[in-house]
Amino acid sequence: GVASASFEVSAPRAEVSVTQTAAQRAAGRFTVEARVDPASCPSGVASVQLPAWSDEGGQDDIVWHGAELGADGVWRAESSALAHRGSLGAYTAHAYVTCGNGVFAGAGAGAGEVSAGEASLSVSLSADERAASVVASGGAFALASSVSFPTWSEAGGQDDIVWYAASRRADGSWAAEVPVSAHRSAGAYAVHAYATVAGVQRGVASASFEVSAPRAEVSVGAVDDASGTFEVVVSGVSSPSGVASVQVPAWSDAGGQDDVVWHAASRQADGTYRAVVSAADHGCADGAYTAHAYVTGGNGVMACVGGASASLELRDYVAVTGAQGSGSRTVWVKNPAGGASSVQVPTWSEAGGQDDIVWYQAAYQGDGLWKCVVDCRNFRSAGTCVSHVYADGRCVGGVSYSVTDAEILLMHNIPYAGQPNGYYCGPTAGYMVLQYLGANASASGTPLNVWNVASYMGTTTAGTTASGFTGGMNGWLGYHAYTSIWYPSYDTVRNSIMNSFTTGYPTVIQVYERRGGPHYNGHANVNLGHFMVVDGYNPATDAVYIADPWAGVWSAASPKFWYGSLREFTATYITPYRGIYTH
Repeated sequence: GVASASFEVSAPRAEVSVTQTAAQRAAGRFTVEARVDPASCPSGVASVQLPAWSDEGGQDDIVWHGAELGADGVWRAESSALAHRGSLGAYTAHAYVTCGNGVFAGAGAGAGEVSAGEASLSVSLSADERAASVVASGGAFALASSVSFPTWSEAGGQDDIVWYAASRRADGSWAAEVPVSAHRSAGAYAVHAYATVAGVQRGVASASFEVSAPRAEVSVGAVDDASGTFEVVVSGVSSPSGVASVQVPAWSDAGGQDDVVWHAASRQADGTYRAVVSAADHGCADGAYTAHAYVTGGNGVMACVGGASASLELRDYVAVTGAQGSGSRTVWVKNPAGGASSVQVPTWSEAGGQDDIVWYQAAYQGDGLWKCVVDCRNFRSAGTCVSHVYADGRCVGGVSYSVTDAEILLMHNIPYAGQPNGYYCGPTAGYMVLQYLGANASASGTPLNVWNVASYMGTTTAGTTASGFTGGMNGWLGYHAYTSIWYPSYDTVRNSIMNSFTTGYPTVIQVYERRGGPHYNGHANVNLGHFMVVDGYNPATDAVYIADPWAGVWSAASPKFWYGSLREFTATYITPYRGIYTH
């Protein structure tokens, strides 16, 4: 080595900034600028790169932007918050400059704020308080691909929270309707807004609104000790969403709320709502009663609007309970004057006078209360029925009530099947019974149809024998279900039919018609031995309802028919010739 020397190559320098115009702010965009000092790069500037990131997550969202030289000598790159996972707030940017001589170096750093305008969330409740309109705009909402508004009433915490998906409107805002009926609470509601930006969902804003509770005044109207009733009056009802219903829960104070009954109040012409509370619905308790009133608005919000109290003094009180269609009614007697050692309740249907009168003995329940259960099957006619009450021979009073046709009938409702030929009445009657019993396969697995039942019964073109019928039915079921009784009396037939509605095994009857004699259900004037199934019975009138397989081959016959008198039918077609099959 002879000698040495050195020289200096300058490094580029630049001023870096992050800026936004008003237009960029509305769209969540920004510009990174670098002003390169020419003296620091004598060979000129070949290119500028501007890495930028949001301070929110460090450099986890860094993006390297290639800058372009502007006419003013400033290098610029435009970007969007969406390129940085939608982050808003403080941003940092660096400048890396490549000079004309190939020197590449970091030339400077800068910072700035990136926003998308002020995030706004507004909630407005409609005048009728049926729905709230929620609108979100600006900020992260301007960048969002979707927006949701989780909403709940504060009354129950978040037990009624619903996430409502917002729709984007033409002006870029997001909106959704919150139906109050989906929450059904009065008081404060909370609304939060979540925006999904660049695939990340984040909470952005919150708001609230208030739903008012219905209001009203509650008082006691007429009190009638004789009928054991008092009236609850709900007046001055106020609810912005209208009134859907007014309910009055009432109870006797003696047992707390163990006898509470919710009564529906009816709107009156004067705008009040009224409900009648009857002691009969509360175990015939006398003394103090309490009633509250609940108003449900058109938006589903229910509120207790007040309460009132009343007192009933029951003497010689007679009442009836039991829903129409239930098959029975209960007659109650409370505090017969002077007490009683025995209470009787003669009962009859009005249509036939007292031709079906039954004297029931009431049972003492304690505390001056007597109870009598009336069996509707003992009435011969539907419609208005009457019960009088005698305490130790003294008439205390009476009640009337309506009984339906169905309540005085006993019915199996057996699925009907018609016989496929002239000699399969036995298998077809058996098939109907087995289908009714749900025996869709025999005990050994044979599928249920008329032909297979006929095989079990050994049916031939001559018909089915008594032993074939019982053997076939019992063999199919796999246990002893049916027994035959030949030449039965009326009482035997009736008892079998009545018992069938308890056991669930319908009575099958085997009958005989003679040429030139009486016939039933449109049958031809021929000698005919036949199996049928008893489907229904009216204990009051003795009418019997029969499923007749013959309708499958004889068009004049009805699939099912009523015969007015079981006694007559038994004497004419069963007792002299044939019998019944019973459980």
